Amino acid sequence: MRVAEKNRLAESQQPKLARDQAKRLLRLIEQQVADLDRAAAELIDGDGQWKRKSEIITTVPGVSAGTANALLADLPEIGELSRQSIAKLAGVAPLANDSRGRRAGNAPSRADVSPCPTPSTWPPSTP
Repeated sequence: MRVAEKNRLAESQQPKLARDQAKRLLRLIEQQVADLDRAAAELIDGDGQWKRKSEIITTVPGVSAGTANALLADLPEIGELSRQSIAKLAGVAPLANDSRGRRAGNAPSRADVSPCPTPSTWPPSTP
């Protein structure tokens, strides 16, 4: 939705009323995203185990606190499962499609995590 409103603002043919409404809606979306990010950070900082996991994840170059919070929200098993298992859950692990006489589907994954950095590159954490 944020991208759609930004695209709408970029169109030069929009009437003034439409541009003003798109700006207001974009500000509202940005505020709601910021509120959600703040709430997630407070929850993670309030729990010692999650805070430690977040600190470990942010040691990876290029991974911000926001990315760590998103990963912990979508994959709370980080640090408890092997990197291979986390990669499978995130949907970034290569899986063989050997049917061996039966129809095999892909293992269940959390595809909404896939745009994040590859979990198999993280060092294993020790609680």
